Amino acid sequence: MKFILYTLAIFTAIILSTPRLWGQIVENGDTRYGNEWINYDQSYLKIKVGEDGIYRISQEQLIEAGVPVSDIDVAEYRLYWIGKEQRLLTSRESGPLQGGDDLLFYGRKNRSEVDRFLFSDPDRQMLNPEYGLTTDTSAYFLTWTPGVPSNVRFHRVENDLSNPGSPLPWYIHHEKLVFSEAAFKGAINSEGVRYSTYGEGEGFGSSLHSEHSFVFNAKDYNLAGSAAKLHLRVTGSIRPHEVTIDWNGNDLGTLEFAGANQSGGSVLVDTFFSLDLSKLKPENIFKSTTSGSTDEVIYGLLELTYPRNFAFSQERSVHINLNNIADGAYFEFLGFDNQGQSPFVFDLTDGKVIIGEVEGDETRVKIPPGSESRSFVIISVQSISNANLFGITFENLSNSSAEFILISHKKLMLGENVVEQYADYRSSKDGGNYKTQIIEINQLVNQFAYGVYKHPLSTKNFSNYIRKNWQNPKFIFL
Repeated sequence: MKFILYTLAIFTAIILSTPRLWGQIVENGDTRYGNEWINYDQSYLKIKVGEDGIYRISQEQLIEAGVPVSDIDVAEYRLYWIGKEQRLLTSRESGPLQGGDDLLFYGRKNRSEVDRFLFSDPDRQMLNPEYGLTTDTSAYFLTWTPGVPSNVRFHRVENDLSNPGSPLPWYIHHEKLVFSEAAFKGAINSEGVRYSTYGEGEGFGSSLHSEHSFVFNAKDYNLAGSAAKLHLRVTGSIRPHEVTIDWNGNDLGTLEFAGANQSGGSVLVDTFFSLDLSKLKPENIFKSTTSGSTDEVIYGLLELTYPRNFAFSQERSVHINLNNIADGAYFEFLGFDNQGQSPFVFDLTDGKVIIGEVEGDETRVKIPPGSESRSFVIISVQSISNANLFGITFENLSNSSAEFILISHKKLMLGENVVEQYADYRSSKDGGNYKTQIIEINQLVNQFAYGVYKHPLSTKNFSNYIRKNWQNPKFIFL
């Protein structure tokens, strides 16, 4: 018991007394804790998303989850991700959902949207912003607000092909190699210490080696398009680095950068190489070689950007980006597997949905005027994924008189509830006569880390939140 108390005292001093400079959500000068979007008087369903794509929530699924569908106007549904409301495409404009109706949304897998708040300068420090530190699965939350309609919606627009104009000859394609073979924790400093803060170069990446070789596919590239670019993020071991970059046997140049820095991290290089389109092949070989066997580096991300024809090899879902289309655009694409139905074209930027017109192997799409640069998902109707719904209850943690807070997992509360026993002890005279409160860890994950599994911001944000909002918190016991 003495050891537990000693450990707890140290933990409390760190969590409840020390100001926070990073590891907290600060955006545009505002400090947030992650739970600002929650209305504790509303019901919520949690949706886990492990892949980018369009997801369907059917009327039948909502009924099965216990949602009073007949009492909810379709305009009252709201969807949240990372604390912000997301667009929904609804089967009808008003009234309750009927049999066969659904809600559609674009779901993103977890990357670094929450991780970035662990770093003091995330864009400069994160080794791999495309791969989450704790999980690849993000969480969406569906709720409804009786009597209060939402205008955060996708809107259907006509695919007006009466005077389409000339089709775009190509689009800019992003081919990414996202590495997760090894976790790079940064260097140990000169005093033999690896800092507990997240430093430069930390994250998941390739293996740590002196030589690397990777294959890049460049399907259907267009030689008349704009120049290609190679983007890389790389860091390495403690010694200085000299890395020669080779593309299809052509020397692109040499990177020279330092090893470990004074903060305990390792210098991260985030750079681009221009590529002549004549140097592209359908299958390309990237190689990097360092100055020697002890000069080891690790790649977080490699990305090839190049002009690609609107040709797809029986793909059923593609993500494209178009630039310079403020006045609208027209494009035709071949080889897309429509699975017998006209595909949906989701304009993720401006919130519009267009139905492509299919003629044989060709699909035609006219984009209306809007933003200068936009992101689109083209998907066959049958490839839309069914969302998995989980009912959850948010415990209202906005205020409490608890002094001794116990954070645990529900599995430890089964059978003989040792967590409850310890809380009872802490409430007794021998345990200090504290006002206690037990909180299940998933409450903190969902409320203070946007539902991202095992994310450290869950406890960090919670401790900062109660320090500001609770009456007299003294101890946290994990």
